[in-house]
Parts: sequence; structure tokens; C-alpha cells
Amino acid sequence: MLEIKVGVLSYRDYTPSGWDAETHTCTLLIHAAHDGPGSAISGAILLSEPHHQQEFHDYFRGWDIAPLPKQGNDRYRELGDWVGALDTREHADTVFYLAGYIPGVVDLRRQLRRKGFSGGQVKTQRFWD
Repeated sequence: MLEIKVGVLSYRDYTPSGWDAETHTCTLLIHAAHDGPGSAISGAILLSEPHHQQEFHDYFRGWDIAPLPKQGNDRYRELGDWVGALDTREHADTVFYLAGYIPGVVDLRRQLRRKGFSGGQVKTQRFWD
């Protein structure tokens, strides 16, 4: 985890999603769709429009990740739907890392455990509520 200065007396914790050893560059995924301190320091691609989702896909080409289109005002419903669709047999060796919004992390962890994933497969770090 990295502690990033986002204002004069303001710091936020971010988990790196990638590191390029050649350029010494770290990639952070920052929720920038609101007017928060992290939004101001990010070079964000907001995923509210289809071409933004394509930019996300192009940037992370070769990674096994994809944006989840936001549907409605629920903070993490899309992730819950994604967990609901998981086939535990296809992800027997997968480790899930959940970080951020406390109620969302707790709920998603419960959903993963109910699906049959072990506690060792679900790592959490809660930051805010």
C-alpha cells in the first residue's frame, strides 16, 4: 500500500495495481468520478461512457481485468452481481483482494464466502465508511 499526498495536509492510501520496473512507474486505480482529493491528483479515465471503457481495456491490454459498467446509484452492486456469476470450480486457485469502502468490502467478502471460497482466498483491507 502507498500513502499518497493529495493535498496540503491530506493523504490517502492506495494499493498499486501494477509496477513497471523499467520506467519505475506505478499504476493506481483511483475512483475519480466524484469531487474528492484523490480525483484531483489522478490522470483518470472515467468509465461513464463507452469510449472510456475502451480506453480502460486498451490501457490494461493483456491483463485479465475489465471495467464493470455502472448501473444505478448503488456503490458496489456491479461487483455483487459479478461475484454472484462466479463459478467456484473455475476459480479454485483465485485469491480475491478487496479494499476500500467498509460496507462494500464486508458484503462482498460475505458473498464470496457463501459461494464457497475459503477465508484464505479472500483478503480484505477496509478504509472508509
